[in-house]
Parts: sequence; structure tokens; C-alpha cells
Amino acid sequence: MGDGNQTAPVIEAEGLAKHYGQTRALAGVGFAVPAGTILGLLGPNGAGKTTAARILTTLALPDAGRAAVAGIDVVKHPGQVRRYIRVAAQDVTLDPLLTGRQNLVIVGELSGMGRAASRRPGANIASVIGGFALMLFFAYAVQWVSACLGLNAKSPETAASFGFIVLLPLTLVSNALVPTQHMPGWLQAITTWNPVSAVVAGTRVLWGNPNPSGMIQAWPMQHPVQAALIWSVVILAVAAPAATHFYKRRTTE
Repeated sequence: MGDGNQTAPVIEAEGLAKHYGQTRALAGVGFAVPAGTILGLLGPNGAGKTTAARILTTLALPDAGRAAVAGIDVVKHPGQVRRYIRVAAQDVTLDPLLTGRQNLVIVGELSGMGRAASRRPGANIASVIGGFALMLFFAYAVQWVSACLGLNAKSPETAASFGFIVLLPLTLVSNALVPTQHMPGWLQAITTWNPVSAVVAGTRVLWGNPNPSGMIQAWPMQHPVQAALIWSVVILAVAAPAATHFYKRRTTE
């Protein structure tokens, strides 16, 4: 973390002042950010937020005051500061549809963090296990639908085509492969109430990963975990008894 005391704030600003001609951008700004925390600078346009960020990232020099990152003075040792920081701009992104987290992931990978480090789940182990359990529960429920079709199929080939006939279209018309928030209204309604979309969105939420579908103001996308569980229970409640009935009829004929 540099030459400073590791217990000191990771970002420090004291009495920062900056003028652009007759315009006073900063007037004695000061704050400290402890390690492992997030600081948000709030204020109207022209309040000096960007100027403060430019000074902390060594892109501008203050007229007065001091600032340090990781215990390193941003004016005296700007090169060392740049070794410890990365900047993810909110306006300049590779894709305007990227979420804040996705933008950070890309910056992390470009900065040499490695794919595993930059893309690790942003959730605790219990939530990660919950995501896997949600997918397995849905897969278990769908297996009963497959059993129903298989028991009524006239040939093994027909039974084997279940995945192509049913599951493939459901996956294609879901949020698993493409963002759905900018789809036409009728198509977005289909994808929103698609059980596969609920499972995918619910897993993303549990794993702490970006969930673009959360921008859609519909109940399944606002509560994807609950929607996925309801879909799974409904499918299981209908398909399991039906499969049992078809099996008994098939074995007694």
C-alpha cells in the first residue's frame, strides 16, 4: 500500500483548492476514505466533484492543499500513485448498455487482474450455493415435464427431441443470451414472464452479478428469485402428478 501507515485512510484530501481563471472549482475541500469502503461525492453540476477526482487521479494539480492515495502524495509522486489506482469512467464505456459492475470488470481485466479475480461472484458462499440450488430445483421440475412427454412419445427419437422443441426456444426467448430491456413491448412481455428468464435473473442476483433485467419494472424481474421458485413449484405440482399418471397408464396397458 505504499510508504504510509497501513492503518491510515487509503484516500486523503486536505484543504484542496483549484481555480480555472476566475472560476473557483474547489475551495478547501477535505475528506478521508478508510480502506475497504466506498465514498460517493454528491453535489450539483459545477460543485467540483470532477475536479477533485482529477486531482486524486493525478490528472490535475491543486492550487493549494494536499492529497494522498495509499499514503503517497499525488503531487510529489504521481507516477507511484498511478500504480495503485484504476479509473472507470461513467461516460466513456465500451458499451452504453454496460452496468457499473460490468464496466468495473472490464477495467479490472484490462488492468491485468485476471479473469478469475475480476469476475468472481460479488456475494457470500451461501448466496452462491443458493444460486446453484435455484438452477437445480428448476431443472428438477423441468425433468418431470420431460417425463410426461417421454411417456406419451411414440418413439425414443420423439422423446429425445424435447430439449430442441421446448427448452431451446424458451432459452432463446429469455434474458440468458441478450439484454431484454430494449426489446419491443410484446417480445419483452414474453421474455419477462418466461420462467427461464426468472431463473437466470435470480441466479445473477444471488451470485451478486450484474442483472440488466432488473431495469424492467415487472414483478418477475423485480423479484426474480421468488418468481423462479414459484415457476418451479407450479411446474413440479402439475408435471409430477401427470407423469405419475402417465407411467401407471403406460405400465398397465
